[in-house]
Amino acid sequence: MEIKVNVEEIMSRANLTQIRSFIFEARSDPIGHEFDQLTHDQRLYESSILLTERLEKLYKDNANELQDAMLEYIAAMRAHSNVYAELGMKAGARILFQLLLEDD
Repeated sequence: MEIKVNVEEIMSRANLTQIRSFIFEARSDPIGHEFDQLTHDQRLYESSILLTERLEKLYKDNANELQDAMLEYIAAMRAHSNVYAELGMKAGARILFQLLLEDD
């Protein structure tokens, strides 16, 4: 029995959000799927607004402390972003390298 694979069909269904979900969460249907349908800018905004509001409540009487807390928060998010970008680039390069080594 010969099994035919339609690569074009598979690639047309490929979605970075689903691929990320499969790799990180071991599932094809992303957790928080509605959130993942938002643009990158919307997702960044939505994920940070709750913490921003909490910090504003916590430091409502001290603008200097609020500013310091926000700067520390931004620095931490920048560090996380950089690390994940570097790891993603490395993983992508490894996958590409393995694909190039495959015999078709």
